[in-house]
Amino acid sequence: MIDLSSIGFFNPIFSFVLLFVIVFAILQKSKILGESKPIQVIVALVLSLIFISVVEVRGYVESVIPWFAVLIVALFFVVFIAALGMGKTDAIAKPWFIGVFIAILAIAFIYQGYNSLNVASNQDYISIKNWLSDSRIYGGLWLVIFGAIATFAITRKAK
Repeated sequence: MIDLSSIGFFNPIFSFVLLFVIVFAILQKSKILGESKPIQVIVALVLSLIFISVVEVRGYVESVIPWFAVLIVALFFVVFIAALGMGKTDAIAKPWFIGVFIAILAIAFIYQGYNSLNVASNQDYISIKNWLSDSRIYGGLWLVIFGAIATFAITRKAK
C-alpha cells in the first residue's frame, strides 16, 4: 500500500497556489483594478500570502478545499449521469440547479468557518447569539422575512 501522508506537508503550498489563482481570476474577470496584469498579480500575491501566513485562516482554507473538491466531483457526476440518461446536459444544467450547488457550497463554507475559527467560543458571537435569541428580536426577524416574501409575491410579474 502506498503511504500518501507526506502530501499533507505541501498543503500550505497547494492552498497558496489555489488562492492565488482564484483571486487573480476574480480580479482579471471583474476588472476591479483595471487592465494592468502586474497590479492584479501583486494584489493576488499579497492576499494569498496574508491568507497563508495566518494559521487560523490557513486551517480554514485547508478544511474548505476538500468540501469544494467533493462538490465539484458530485456536480460532474450528476451532470454526466443526466447526460447519459437524457442524451444532453441542457436538461439538467439549469441556473437553479447550479444555484443549489452554490448554496450547498456556501453552507459548507459557513459550517467549516464556524468549526475552524472557533466561533462558538468567541464572546462576541455569544453576545450576538443571546441578542438574536431574544423573543422581540427573533419575532422582528421573522416579520421582516415574511414581509420580504409577501412583497416579492405581490410585486412579481405574472407570466
